[in-house]
Amino acid sequence: MDYISKPFSSVILKHKVRIHLELKLHRDNLEDIIRERTIEISKSHHKLHQEITERIQIQKALIEQRAYFLQLFQNSPQAIMIVEPDGKIFEVNKGFENIFGYAVNEIKGQYCKNLIVPEEMAAEDETFHQHILSGKIVSKETFRLRKNGELIPVSFLGYPAIVKDQIEGLFICTEISLKEKI
Repeated sequence: MDYISKPFSSVILKHKVRIHLELKLHRDNLEDIIRERTIEISKSHHKLHQEITERIQIQKALIEQRAYFLQLFQNSPQAIMIVEPDGKIFEVNKGFENIFGYAVNEIKGQYCKNLIVPEEMAAEDETFHQHILSGKIVSKETFRLRKNGELIPVSFLGYPAIVKDQIEGLFICTEISLKEKI
């Protein structure tokens, strides 16, 4: 509230009226600005809520796919091995343990060629590895070594897998005598 005391001048009165009219205009305009901004925020909130819902659904689908993959990987009777680009073993499954006799903690981080590849087949193994790193699929019947030194015939299948912009190898070995039983 603004009071004008007597005697008052018309200049002061006009000035105060002008100030009050400007304040009213700003107050009315401010309400419009707040209303528009509230609508924008509401729309943004709705869009954000939709994006969060979509991300949650995608995460659930990824978790489900990962669970299927892990079950397939771990429960496969074939020896499955994931090899890093430098040839170190990243992961093996229980089928690998059963066929070759190595526990996961014994073989992880080791070079495959030092454990299951017979010396006379080192060049063949290197060729397989290079083909996979160049993006090719390799399939061959060959021989590999068990932990106890026994030479066994295997059906070897190698796939390139792109992980973090690098090609890694996925290898599946089936013991041929086991393959014939399946």
